[in-house]
Amino acid sequence: TTLPVATPTVGYSHALTATGGMGGQSWSVAAGVLPAGLTLAPATGEISGIPTGPTSSFTITVTSGDGQVAQQALTLVV
Repeated sequence: TTLPVATPTVGYSHALTATGGMGGQSWSVAAGVLPAGLTLAPATGEISGIPTGPTSSFTITVTSGDGQVAQQALTLVV
């Protein structure tokens, strides 16, 4: 539930993980927004980019291939 701190204008990459479910996983931001300059890869759950925005809080949803859904609220400090 804790993300590594991001440094402004320095490349950032962190892969989210989830266990359970069958088949592939699909990741999305369900509420809030990632810090400016960062994106979430829907197929891999990797948050990456070059952060330029402020710290932000958001909720991530992951859905497994068999329809199981999990959500987690996170804060990424920039």
